[in-house]
Amino acid sequence: MNMSFDVKILNFSGIYEEESFYRSGKSSHFIDLSDIPGTNCMCDEAALKEIGRRIFAGAGRSGAPGGIEPVPRAGGAGDSIEPVPAAGTSGDGIKPVPAAGASGDGIKPVPAAGTSGNGIKPVAAAGTSGNGSTLLPYGLNFLDNGNYHYMSAILLEQVKEPFSLVVLDHHPDMQRPMFDILSCGGWVLDVAEKNTFVRDIHIIGADRKLISELEENVRQRAFFYDPEDVFYDEGGEVKIKPIDSSFPLYLSVDKDVILRDEIATNWDQGELSSRQVLKFMEWAAGCDKGLLGVDVCGECAADGDGGDFEADLAGNSEFNQRTLELFENFEYGI
Repeated sequence: MNMSFDVKILNFSGIYEEESFYRSGKSSHFIDLSDIPGTNCMCDEAALKEIGRRIFAGAGRSGAPGGIEPVPRAGGAGDSIEPVPAAGTSGDGIKPVPAAGASGDGIKPVPAAGTSGNGIKPVAAAGTSGNGSTLLPYGLNFLDNGNYHYMSAILLEQVKEPFSLVVLDHHPDMQRPMFDILSCGGWVLDVAEKNTFVRDIHIIGADRKLISELEENVRQRAFFYDPEDVFYDEGGEVKIKPIDSSFPLYLSVDKDVILRDEIATNWDQGELSSRQVLKFMEWAAGCDKGLLGVDVCGECAADGDGGDFEADLAGNSEFNQRTLELFENFEYGI
């Protein structure tokens, strides 16, 4: 059957209390995580457990703005497996290579569901919760600013079928941590190493210098695309060169991939336009292989440091509103 996307607002920094894009949405669920220590940039074990309790076990705090109620969710993950890249190379010839142990057709076997290194237990395949809302990550999830992009890895532990991860981000987010801890700068590598169902990873718009600084064996775990590899102009209209994948997509967008002149985030930023990013979302929503879910991060700093806070807030809220409008009539099949 087909289900409409739910919208989850994961409020860590308090920035969403200042924005209004979600307040009129009947399918929006505000989940307040702002009082949990150990979440800024890195997520320690205690924070991970509390986040899981709130977003997967229905223990969200009361007092969400605009009358939006928290919603219960279930958790899940599997054992460690390395991703198998789809055929192809990036525009500059960086070629990911398949990890050892792939079958002859390049597809990794999918083991039975277990538990991740984070200790969150698996649940049944994607469906609906008791109140009819769709299970994370099968929806549209707003993750706050880029310091909390690691939430993508946590949400992806709920996927129970082979998928392709597509990331739009100015940073590769594949740094190996000094300690065994989930971080905003290393969550993509965490997915590559620990998620049993990811089959290939595609990163669009990451800074080439940052990519070159990655360990070679890490760099080979993903396909990297420059803007011109994916976007082109035709008669003043943005067009997309499709990503080559054999699996349904999960799309993760960090707005720091967008020019600072258009949207301000709390990180250094890339070269894409907001039109390009929204067009890519539109393409993903209609791609042949299907779209499992979307998350968006990259809000401006909640303390207003480093710019015109009201203007920065308005720009982010407008982009988020346009994203909501893009997906409001989107349905996925289960």
